[in-house]
Amino acid sequence: HYPFCPRHRAGSYIENAMNEPEFQWNLPIGFTARPSTLADLGEATDVFNAASLKFTGQPEFSLEQTLSFWQSPGFDLAQYSRVVVAPDGRLVANVDVDLSSATPVHIVIWARVHPQYAGLGIGTAMTQWAEHCARQAIPRVPADARVVLYTDVYGTDDTAVQLMTDCGFTHIRDFWRMKIEFADAFAGE
Repeated sequence: HYPFCPRHRAGSYIENAMNEPEFQWNLPIGFTARPSTLADLGEATDVFNAASLKFTGQPEFSLEQTLSFWQSPGFDLAQYSRVVVAPDGRLVANVDVDLSSATPVHIVIWARVHPQYAGLGIGTAMTQWAEHCARQAIPRVPADARVVLYTDVYGTDDTAVQLMTDCGFTHIRDFWRMKIEFADAFAGE
């Protein structure tokens, strides 16, 4: 995974937080965004796994993991999660913004676009919505606090890496997942 944080934006966040207009989605024609619901659980998890299959070769997410996050204490699914729906009714993207902390200074954005719909501007729109949500939390943070938005993308997903850079985020670190598979169970133990 390839984590990102935005470049020096604290001042503009604080200045704009108080008078933020309602967010206007800029999606491709026929695509819509709406609040996520528990009924979206399966399709959202499918989108996450479509991306992980493309970039890691294996599904990484279960329904239980998605449900656990969506039902975590303090996370308001209707307010801080959105799905993007294609003209044919198919769910093609999801974005969640974790503002569950009492003092949200480390805000996590979780977003995935189905690989078949990459490069259409959906990821850009979701990132802009996530930043809009993050600005709403500024009044809950002490004036001298440093607020950081954090997200990650697959390092091999050139479209997502470029999106994060274009949106003003900076690559801050790499994560590697090592997996060891044992051919047989430990015999005799």
